[in-house]
Amino acid sequence: MRLTIVAKGKTDRSGPVPLYVRVSHNRVERYVALGFRVEPDDWNSKREQMRGASVEAKRLNKILKEKREAAAAAADEVTARLGRSATADEYKEAVEVAIHPPKEAVPEERLGLV
Repeated sequence: MRLTIVAKGKTDRSGPVPLYVRVSHNRVERYVALGFRVEPDDWNSKREQMRGASVEAKRLNKILKEKREAAAAAADEVTARLGRSATADEYKEAVEVAIHPPKEAVPEERLGLV
C-alpha cells in the first residue's frame, strides 16, 4: 500500500487545482480530497509539497505533513486490526476518517437539554 499527495485537476481549466491523498494498493487507486487548492506551478510533485518559503507555503506544508502522518497511521492500524492486507477501499475509508475526523457530538448540557 502506498500513500502520496497529488495535485490533480482538469487539464482544460486554469487556476488552482485540488490536493488529494492517493491510496494505491494492488494497482488500484483511490483518492481522498484534502480540501486545499494550489496553483500547479507552486506544487512540487516529487517532494509532495508546496514550493517557496512564503508563510502560506510553510503553513500548508506543515498541515500536509500532519495529514500524511495521520493517513499512514490509519492505514497501518487497518492492517494490524484485520491481520491481513486490506483492500484499496478499506484503506481509503480509514484514510478518510483520519484526514476528516467526524465532528464530535455536542454535549447535552450545551444544548440546554439537561
